[in-house]
Amino acid sequence: MLTFLFWNTAKTDSRSILSKLVTMEAINVAVLAECIIPSHELKAELSNTAGREFFVPYSNSTKITLLSDFSPRFCSPVAEGNRFSIQAVHLPGKDEFLLAAVHLPSKRDMSEQSQQFECYKLAEEIRSAENSRKHQRTILVGDFNMNPFEAGMVAAGGLHGVMSRETALRSNRVVQGSPYPFFYNPMWSHFGDFPSGPPGTMYYERAEDICFFWGLFDQVLIRPELVAHFDGASLRVLTEAGERKLVSDKGRPLKQASDHLPIVFSLSI
Repeated sequence: MLTFLFWNTAKTDSRSILSKLVTMEAINVAVLAECIIPSHELKAELSNTAGREFFVPYSNSTKITLLSDFSPRFCSPVAEGNRFSIQAVHLPGKDEFLLAAVHLPSKRDMSEQSQQFECYKLAEEIRSAENSRKHQRTILVGDFNMNPFEAGMVAAGGLHGVMSRETALRSNRVVQGSPYPFFYNPMWSHFGDFPSGPPGTMYYERAEDICFFWGLFDQVLIRPELVAHFDGASLRVLTEAGERKLVSDKGRPLKQASDHLPIVFSLSI
């Protein structure tokens, strides 16, 4: 079982919170966006607090920080850009899988149409990486700056993320004569107040006619080949790190920590 953490730390010095989360949640792989803490300092902090050594896999991406409690020799970068990193993870005695980490541009910087095209380009990079590694055991995680229902997230030529396992397990669908692989996106189930937890991972309120208030920009998507290994109950939006609250009395993210809430999930791989 591997347990993953993703958090957009919003350029705050969140090392004490991160070390608590890694220890409390028994995190094996931490994926961070907007992390301003030097990797060697964060590695030392996590190793010291968790009581096990953490490593920093090689990556050229400037928007993503990766840490794991297994050696970098078990990770190989397959494709990278400024805003994404796709790593082949080949642990001893286990089937290789791809970990794709991403931080896509904000709505402050791009139109919805441009965000959609960014998803198309990312999807092409992932499919190319899968072709080169000859499998589709892929986990995609990050801050997409889009909700699960937006065009780039659901379009066939985009990330093609669907809300149900049954649909995802069809593996792909054909559109205009071309097959497009699915991702299963379990984050759909984390909108709103029921059954528990915050209604999203970030809160934003604007004085305009359409406002969702809560957004689910921070997501994990899983290829059908790994769906059976995914523990749905493990996927949570975290609101505290020990005694440190990450949300206000109204349940909204405390910007002193980050305007995003972290997510955690596990796969039996």
